Amino acid sequence: MDNTDKGQRKSIVIPWDFTEACEHAFSHAYQLSQTVGDSIVLMHLIPEGGYPDRRGQFDADLEEARKRLDVEAMRLSEKYRLKQEVYREKMESDSLMAQKELFEVNVVGMVVPYKKLHKTFRELYASMNLSLVVTGPSYDNKGRSVDMVEALQKVKLDRTDTLPYIVVTREPKHQHYQELVVPMDQSKDSKETIKWVAFLSQYYSCNVNIIRPPLTEEGAKKQMNDNIFFAKMILGSRNVVYGIKTASSKEAFRDEVFKFAKDIDADMLIVMSNKRDFYFASREVGVDFPCMLINPLVKRFISFR
Repeated sequence: MDNTDKGQRKSIVIPWDFTEACEHAFSHAYQLSQTVGDSIVLMHLIPEGGYPDRRGQFDADLEEARKRLDVEAMRLSEKYRLKQEVYREKMESDSLMAQKELFEVNVVGMVVPYKKLHKTFRELYASMNLSLVVTGPSYDNKGRSVDMVEALQKVKLDRTDTLPYIVVTREPKHQHYQELVVPMDQSKDSKETIKWVAFLSQYYSCNVNIIRPPLTEEGAKKQMNDNIFFAKMILGSRNVVYGIKTASSKEAFRDEVFKFAKDIDADMLIVMSNKRDFYFASREVGVDFPCMLINPLVKRFISFR
């Protein structure tokens, strides 16, 4: 998401089905975009398989969606431009945010026919320079609910990179992200979350709250200590304010994570997507604060240089 290295604007994508959940996602995407300079793409998805022998209807639906998206992009651009002016005034009284630059946000619409969503996102990642997807838990496709989290979890990139996605169910609690909660266990994949934690902290001057499970097995404790050392090294080198908490052994680690997030009024939970079943037993990512999920890197490409 960082545009400073490549000197080019990236894109934050919102799967857009014209529901209220989309605008919740947009409010989070806008907060990020105005701070990092990314464009926002409202992406309406139309399944190609839903029009057997009805090419004319398919083309008509594409054109109608394009027109609706153009209207939405104009409406949202104006609405949030006015909000940004109010936010800019508030920033002046915030010592941590007063020196931050706010970018003008470019909002565009895009209609994308698809066969398999995860393949479509993989293709778009390369062609559009995607940095992030912000979405509700599901996408309404003419009355049929599509599990966006399931689709995004299948996105595997053929490089040393990943496409993270933020799942939201409501508008942001605060004007900018302030408190991030990062569960960290002994798995090597946990290190990948730190890159995104450091990124968000760099732009928002937020606090990073790492919570780890209590461990007794020596091998697991050693790997956990390696991960914590890595986190301290990365966050410390970027002057990120962080704290490390060990969860109580009296409760399940998952319950401790959500209790901790609630206690500190967290703005975001950041977890690896392969831990989805662990944190969300029903597989539905539905909490009052955003959850960023990060797909593990393809194993042969894992690198933390």
